[in-house]
Formats: sequence, structure tokens, C-alpha cells
Amino acid sequence: MFVWLSVMLLFISSATTTAANRLQALPTQDDTPIAAEIDTVLNVRDRQSAALFYRVHYQIAASVDLQWTGNVENCDPGAADVAFLDAVNERINFYRRMAGLAPVTLDPVYNAKAQQAALITTLNGLTHKPPTSSRCYSADAAQAAANSHLYLGRYGPRAIDGYIQDHDEGFHDNYHVGHRRWILLPQLRKLGTGDFPGGEQLHPANALWVVDASMREPRPETRDGFVAWPPPGFVPYPVVYPRWSFSYPEADFSQAVVHMQVNGVEMGVDVEPLYEWKPTEPTLVWFPTGMDSRTAWPRPSQDTTYTVTISNVYAGGRWLSFSYEVTVFDPDQIIPGQIVSQAVAGLPVLTPQPQTVLTGPGPGPPFLAP
Repeated sequence: MFVWLSVMLLFISSATTTAANRLQALPTQDDTPIAAEIDTVLNVRDRQSAALFYRVHYQIAASVDLQWTGNVENCDPGAADVAFLDAVNERINFYRRMAGLAPVTLDPVYNAKAQQAALITTLNGLTHKPPTSSRCYSADAAQAAANSHLYLGRYGPRAIDGYIQDHDEGFHDNYHVGHRRWILLPQLRKLGTGDFPGGEQLHPANALWVVDASMREPRPETRDGFVAWPPPGFVPYPVVYPRWSFSYPEADFSQAVVHMQVNGVEMGVDVEPLYEWKPTEPTLVWFPTGMDSRTAWPRPSQDTTYTVTISNVYAGGRWLSFSYEVTVFDPDQIIPGQIVSQAVAGLPVLTPQPQTVLTGPGPGPPFLAP
């Protein structure tokens, strides 16, 4: 007889006066701090804590320009300045910490090789196996391309957003959210980033080194046991993407059923085909019926709670069922229903990087971008 296990996560929001005070005290654009210098303790079950974490570790941390030192004509890949590298690492760890995972660090050796991969990507296009005839080819660049996510059209923190979104552009090869699964792998400890800002009719590019020996280590404990995006709790709407995902170690999702309710009302979902791909964990991917992977999540007029229930999951010799709540909210509404501008909140006004070319279809090794 099969044993059914229901894992219920109930989230209770409580006011956090300290977080509100810190939010009001955030600096202006002329005095932008390093995010790590602001004391923030993430509690995804608390709205104000999640809002403060987003403003400090997502918005402020990204307000750093890339000071690139290379030279395309001389095939000099250059390097990113420390502040920009910190901003990229901060964006990666924003997603990991929201998902209940331990933070990662950037490895200088990976960074240097990924920088070469970013240069040859912008010069030659997306491929995880660049031929030796590629412009500015080097063995290090080829090694990094084979071990990295590649993005043509974005760089820095915005590229990390694209990997987590894992959208499609003229193909359907990102349906298994492979980029996201790598970045949110619980075991991962070291990555590397290479970034080219574009120019002279060249697109921006990013190479994110993701293959590290740490991914073979035993799985550490995670906050929720599973890894979901968006995660349980309060999640700012700009980082909620049409594709939702749920990963669980050694799970068999072949008979799994997904239900979503919005504010208690059942909504349609379309489940993507399963894709078993190690070393990432088995992952179930779905999206609300009618949404497109390339679109942004709509800005909610009020906090909106989605209840996700996943049943018929077989793992560890048992049939499991999971249920959790995701409350999508507008972080500019410090008080629900009241819009507060960035200027009033004391945040720097940020100019997003233009998106010109979307991510390639491969989630990194062993898949190849065209």
C-alpha cells in the first residue's frame, strides 16, 4: 500500500517595524551603499522583510556600471571591476537566498576564463563549442564556453535574470528551465562570470561558469526541502516569471498533478514535458494557461496569493504531496494598496539595460547553443 505524505507550508505575515525603519532610511542615489553594508535578514514569510531584501539586494546592488578594461581589436578580454563582479554575485545570491539556498562565491580563475568566453560569444555568436577558427579564440575561452551558460544581448545582473526566467525566442528548448536549475542547485558553491558591455555594433554578452566540483557533493539542507521558483512566501512581482518550477531530489514526476489557485479560485496550468538531466534535480515546470515565457509578470494592484498543490510525486519509496503559497506583491507598495515612488522611498533610480538578443536555447553543458 502506498503511503501518502502531505507537506503543508502555512505562511503568516507579521509587521516588522525594524525593517520598515531601515527601508525609510535607505540612501539617495548620490550616496548608494554597498548592499552588504545594510543589515537585512530575509524572512520570506514577512512582506516588509521581503520588500527590504529586494530593494537592497536586487535594486541597489545592481546600480553599478561595468568598467570594462579590454580591447576588442587586440582580442584583449579585459576584466570587470570588483564592484561589478560583486553586483553579479549579489544578483545570483538574491535568487538563491530567496529560494532558501546557501549563497555562492565567484572564483577568480573561473571569472578570467569566462571573460574570454564572453568576448568570443559577442564576436562569433552563441555556441558551447567554439571552433578554433573563431575570432579571438583561445583554449581558456573554449573551456569556459563548454562549462558556462551563455547569453547574447544581456550582461551582468540582467543576464542572471534572463537565466532564471528561461524564456524562449523562436524555439521551445528552454522548457525545462535548465539555466535556472543550475543556478539554484543546492550543492553549488563556486561560479564565475564574464561580461562584455557591447559597443561598435557588438551585442552585450555574458558567460556564467556553472560547472564546479561542488555540484557533486552531498545535497545540503534547504529551507523548504524542495527548491521552487517562485519560492514560497512573499515574492516581488518583477522576479516572478511565467514558468514556475519545483525541484525535489530523486523525484519521479511522471504521474504528478499540478493545481494552482489564485485567491482561492482554481486557475488553468500547462505542464511542460519532463526532462531528466543530471546533476540538476528532477524538476516539474508549468505556467498559467495563456501566459508566454517571454512576457513579464503583470504588476499586481494588490497582494495576490497563489496556492500551489503538487500531488502524485514518488520519491524515497513514498508517494508525496506538496502544498505551498506564493504571495506576489508590488515592492513599491510599502503599505498594500499604496504606491510609493523610488524617490520617496529613498532608492536610486535605475536604468535597465536594453534587451537586444534573447538567450540561446541551451542551458549550458551538455547542451549547445546554435
